[in-house]
Amino acid sequence: MAKDLIHNAVGNALEKDGWTIVADPFRLDFKNFALRADLAARKLTSMEKLSFASSLKSSRFVGQFVRPRITASFIGQYQMYQDALILNQLDYTLYLGIGRDAYKDYFLQSGAEYAIQRYRIKLLVVDTNQEEISQWIE
Repeated sequence: MAKDLIHNAVGNALEKDGWTIVADPFRLDFKNFALRADLAARKLTSMEKLSFASSLKSSRFVGQFVRPRITASFIGQYQMYQDALILNQLDYTLYLGIGRDAYKDYFLQSGAEYAIQRYRIKLLVVDTNQEEISQWIE
């Protein structure tokens, strides 16, 4: 499976923020399908263990598709990964990792914004040039 254009930048940003990459890719079994989320990471804090899995989308990927199609694509992919985490009883929070440019150019538009709110899609926004986390959106 080919890595997305922002894969390394997101991994580096997470590590800079104190996260440990525990799987790259992160295999998830979903009924008779084998899914692969791009990354799984963990971070220990004084109060709790935080874990998440991420599927990544670059601005180039977003730009290659007609807007409604990409909205359906990331919603469907996110839902399948979410279901796989539940079916496997894994204690991960799922985020869609995106570059800051893709967030500004596409995910702030009303159609995508509605879908993100409607389906409760969590976003990890990364400055891919600086390889730093810009924001977590829940």
